[in-house]
Amino acid sequence: MKPFLLPVLVASMALLSSSVTAKETCESLKTKIEAKLAGKGVKAYSLTMISPAEANGIDTEKVDAKGPRVVASCDGGKQKILYQRTSAVR
Repeated sequence: MKPFLLPVLVASMALLSSSVTAKETCESLKTKIEAKLAGKGVKAYSLTMISPAEANGIDTEKVDAKGPRVVASCDGGKQKILYQRTSAVR
């Protein structure tokens, strides 16, 4: 019985952790993204929360560095976070 318990426990923990991260609030995720960008020295950008419908047709890859791209999903998939470079402040 004990050898069966360990795989069940591991699988349960994996499911729990994935459901918790999938429902992360947009504000907390946006803060994490801002911290990561600040750590890389990125200064001229905007992060905007949009609906999945608004995100249709927006690239999620780094194909066009000047265009906007969806970088994250939050609130259980109800919103997306859009990253776009902006003009540098002079």
